Amino acid sequence: MSHLNLTFTKDDFYDWIPIGSGSYSTIYKVFYKKVPKAFSLKVMNKANLRNTRSSESIKTECDLVIRLKHTNILRVYSAFEDETSIYFVQELGYGNLTDLDLSSLSFDDLRYYAAELVEAIAYLHQEKILHRDLKPENVLICLDQHIKIIDFGCAKLMAEKSIPSVLVPPSESPPLQPRNPSIVGSPLYVSPEVLEGKEADQASDIWSLACMLFYIYTGHPLFSAPTDYLLYQQIIECQYSLTPKKGQTFHHSLPEELCSLLSQILVKDPTLRLSIDDIKGHPFFEGIDWVHLSYQEPPNISSTFSNNVDASPRTRNVLILPRDHGSTSRTPIPPPPNESFFPPDSNGDDTLFCVAWTAPSDVFDAA
Repeated sequence: MSHLNLTFTKDDFYDWIPIGSGSYSTIYKVFYKKVPKAFSLKVMNKANLRNTRSSESIKTECDLVIRLKHTNILRVYSAFEDETSIYFVQELGYGNLTDLDLSSLSFDDLRYYAAELVEAIAYLHQEKILHRDLKPENVLICLDQHIKIIDFGCAKLMAEKSIPSVLVPPSESPPLQPRNPSIVGSPLYVSPEVLEGKEADQASDIWSLACMLFYIYTGHPLFSAPTDYLLYQQIIECQYSLTPKKGQTFHHSLPEELCSLLSQILVKDPTLRLSIDDIKGHPFFEGIDWVHLSYQEPPNISSTFSNNVDASPRTRNVLILPRDHGSTSRTPIPPPPNESFFPPDSNGDDTLFCVAWTAPSDVFDAA
């Protein structure tokens, strides 16, 4: 399908329904007037960006999202701006991992999503990108029922010089300050070295990956404490248990292979953690076809979300629904003849339109 270089305005979309919000953005489900298809529209108010000193974070996100092209990274189809806001036109999702009823999925379904998460992080690191804020809230499941990593406001290019900044959302900012103000990401999933004021690297993302794998299988965060100070101490000293705490019930019992995998990642010294290649070769992922993973049939999870997304326009007799997978088999879906990197989406399209946009300068240059 040919790529269309389109210029958008907010008037090109209708049926705006708020479906989420962040520290400096609001997410809407919208419909594009010229194509009967639902999208999410991320709206960032320029005044709020200036007031919260988030301009550098958004500039980083703008620079990164237009270069990322992977099945397990949220597709940003286009971006535009007006006098008041910056807009990202994105894939529409059912919800993030915290919205998903994890207990309803089989062990193999969860292992498939765990593998997709590993593959997404492998792609980011291959592109020399550190996410630095990996957590269940930043893993979306879209209408194609594949997982997608979202929110690159804390990300950085590994080739770039480190710029100290505090990017933890205000609601999550701990009263206990680390040894320097360079911490980014959610405290529950931040690695010990970052909490100690050291610079994040690939091993820091891999630590966050292990914490998310624990959450996926158990439904609980690996670390928990009554105060932020105690939480930080637990993480820095690697004080954790892979068995249920008093009063906890795990969705799934952790098998020996998964406990082995987590134990080899959740170590204080970043240089001793498993690499992405080591993780792919671990017995826990035995049998995973990494080469054709994105072409395999994902689990049918649309009914497991409490906030089930209706992707059909209200004012049009058109229904855009995800594929009816029926079974949870992992039958490979053959790649397109042209060996496109992307498998087709639920409508058979490789892409709808591409980003043809220059990051706005006024909000970034503001004092």
